[in-house]
Amino acid sequence: MKRILAIVLAFLMVLCLFAACGEKDKKSNSAGSGAAASSGQTQTGASSGGAQTSTGSGGAASSGSTSVTLNPEVTTTEYNHFWSELREMDVHPSDKTMKFALNNTMVACTQIGHQSDGQCNIHNLFFQGLLQWDSINNRVGPCLATSYEWLDDTTIRLYLEKGVNSIDGDPFTASDVIWSYKFQKDSGLLNAYYSIFDFDNSRAVDDYTVEFKLTKSYPFLPLDMCAAYFTVGVEKSAKAIGYDEATGTWDQVKLDWNPGYGTGPYKLVETDQISWLKAERRDNYWDDTLPYYKYFEVTAMTDTTARVMSVEAGDNMATEKINYSTGSSFKDNDEFTVWASACPGAVYNLFMNSAVEALKSKEVRQAIALGIDYQSLADVVFEGFADPSDSVMAPIASDHYVAPDGNEDYIRYDPELAKQKLKEAGYADGVTLDLKYRSSDAPSGKIVEMLNNMLKEVGINIVVTPLEASVYAQVVKAGDYELACGVGANPNPKTNVDKIYSGISYGATTGWCNTIWYDGDQQYLTDLCDKCYYTVNDAERMEAWTELHELCREYVPFIMLVYQKDLAMSTSDVVGMMRNSYGGINYAWLYEADYITG
Repeated sequence: MKRILAIVLAFLMVLCLFAACGEKDKKSNSAGSGAAASSGQTQTGASSGGAQTSTGSGGAASSGSTSVTLNPEVTTTEYNHFWSELREMDVHPSDKTMKFALNNTMVACTQIGHQSDGQCNIHNLFFQGLLQWDSINNRVGPCLATSYEWLDDTTIRLYLEKGVNSIDGDPFTASDVIWSYKFQKDSGLLNAYYSIFDFDNSRAVDDYTVEFKLTKSYPFLPLDMCAAYFTVGVEKSAKAIGYDEATGTWDQVKLDWNPGYGTGPYKLVETDQISWLKAERRDNYWDDTLPYYKYFEVTAMTDTTARVMSVEAGDNMATEKINYSTGSSFKDNDEFTVWASACPGAVYNLFMNSAVEALKSKEVRQAIALGIDYQSLADVVFEGFADPSDSVMAPIASDHYVAPDGNEDYIRYDPELAKQKLKEAGYADGVTLDLKYRSSDAPSGKIVEMLNNMLKEVGINIVVTPLEASVYAQVVKAGDYELACGVGANPNPKTNVDKIYSGISYGATTGWCNTIWYDGDQQYLTDLCDKCYYTVNDAERMEAWTELHELCREYVPFIMLVYQKDLAMSTSDVVGMMRNSYGGINYAWLYEADYITG
């Protein structure tokens, strides 16, 4: 059946090559996401062909789940490998070796071991999650789970791919999902990520259906499941590797360097556990068309210049975490590809404390938003590797982004209107505001300098106060500021609800924006935030998000300035540089352009 589906889809791809270029429709997101946004990833230095297709999700369906629909704007070479149906089935994995330069030293092959340094990329060779973040279409997609549905506000059911087993050969079932999540929670390193689960009332319905009960309504769980720390393994294999039956204890060190209980496409061949490892494509992987490279060698190189030079010299084929100047110097070089991928959480914000007298005025906040040239911030500070924002609630790289409809949209560059708004607020002679930022963050310093010059042109004078990181955090949390510039890191849309509404039900601090920004019915705002925060029905939640987007574009409680992109680099024949929802690269999905096009 899978082969038949692939042939049909491949035929559709060919047909789409002849489709006329008309206005691009916005498609609904997959697997429980909201309206699709524009692409969160660009690639330069390599050409790609166009294609349009879609694939449906497996498992049972209900009114609470949605099918997987791919965005027709995506080009063929940009599809990542977990959509295996999109590839020609007569093209098989190669005997080639991928050589990758890692930006950090190695500490483990598991997601638990990596929590000590925050590096969660290597283990993607050996472990997979139930869901994957599609960083091209900005939405949740299937992986080991073919689909999911909400049975009620606190119960989610996921349907698993059949025929999956561990690297060591033991079958993967729904019970292993529950074991994996609970094991990672009990590790003490990942417990915070799993506090939402009521494990006592979660269950394996059958071998291929898992049902999780949650402690409260949490519609953003599928997004979390795309993150690196939500990958899964097989309990039986894990026990054979690192469990002591006599003492009932686990040896995590053994597990960290023997990932045989993993569900990923590679097996570990050898490693020095510090700077080098070699992995090999395993024979018993559930999808026999994955991965492309037979061998995957990773070399740790902490120096950015050295990593880039190794790719230039041909010693490695790809690397990560390159800086913006390097990206600029290689983006027009046909021998290499610069991968610029947006993480939904990597957003620079300008917070405005509406408890301050001047900032109580909606018109002053609008004037600030209208006085900022967002495109210039992206072009100058990030050398073009960032996108300007036109929203408060979600950046374009989020599956909860809603495009402006033109009504009361003040998050744009219009200096003349900014001056008019200041006059309407009673500040015809200008206003002076203090702006605090974290001095150790170089982009923040450049942004603040540009904001100072931009806003001065419309009559807003900025007094800049740099602070050490720890002091900055305390000041913002305490609400002891007028303006504050900082970068966010959490891609979960709920964090922005926290920022605009500091009610206790959302767990936010009294800092951020203060609820004084909204001069309407506070109960209305509370109810609207509740819908955005807790509603698991996708259509109903996105309707509330659309309304909240429009409200915030008018009242401007704070400003998303730009969202930066994380840069990676490869030789031009390497494609498939996809990222999870927190920005980490899925190494196992790298392949060659000819894998699809040839």
